[in-house]
Amino acid sequence: MVTPLAPGLSGLERWSTVSTFLSALADALGARVTCYAPIGDDGPVARSHPGHSVDEGEIRALEAIARHWEAEGNRETVRVGVPGLGVVDLAAVRGSTGDTHGALLVVRAGTDHTDRSTAAAEVELAASLVPSVLGTSFVETARQALVDWAAGQNGPRTALAITVDRLGEANEVLGHRAGDTVLRSLIGRIEFWAGRSGRVARVGGARYLVIRTDLTDEATARREVERLRELIAEPVTVSGIPISRSASIGVSIDEQGGQS
Repeated sequence: MVTPLAPGLSGLERWSTVSTFLSALADALGARVTCYAPIGDDGPVARSHPGHSVDEGEIRALEAIARHWEAEGNRETVRVGVPGLGVVDLAAVRGSTGDTHGALLVVRAGTDHTDRSTAAAEVELAASLVPSVLGTSFVETARQALVDWAAGQNGPRTALAITVDRLGEANEVLGHRAGDTVLRSLIGRIEFWAGRSGRVARVGGARYLVIRTDLTDEATARREVERLRELIAEPVTVSGIPISRSASIGVSIDEQGGQS
């Protein structure tokens, strides 16, 4: 479990627009301004406190930073010093499949002395909340894409709902970066296990939906599920510490390959 940035920030139902969320975020962090810049032509940059006067040149500068970050293929959290603007912390806003949909930018106040690692943790946590505030369900999109793919396949199809157990403990003990490292490793194992005859979609937190078309009967599916459990249970080493996790797996088999 990751500690919220400030009391109430996890109550996403309180914000009906991106701007009101960004305003609350800026207030919680003591930031001068916060912005969300979608990638490509998905819309204009949204900023905090839209009713307040702001230097439009600053907004254009922030947009330029986001575009440069995108053009360079940079998807990591970065800190940029901009003359006349200050320190800008930038993190990727990702969908359920890991695709980058935009960037969250936090412009720190001149009196802010937050260290780089703490600032990165704050902006990454805030970026993870943006999809919910946007009202765009990347989770539903990923799930529907998976179902649509399965509907076009011939023969048997097996759906597996996978939940990685106790992943939050890695965040609590070693920090959210350690949790991210564990999660990325487990995602790779699940994708490897799914192979060319399978597709994987992240449907929230440490929950995944997998559909495979090469498991021809229940016995085969059971053997493969046990193989996946063993893959997930293999330790992931983070900062010299081995971390092991188990998984809860639910299975549904459509042996006839009919529409479902």
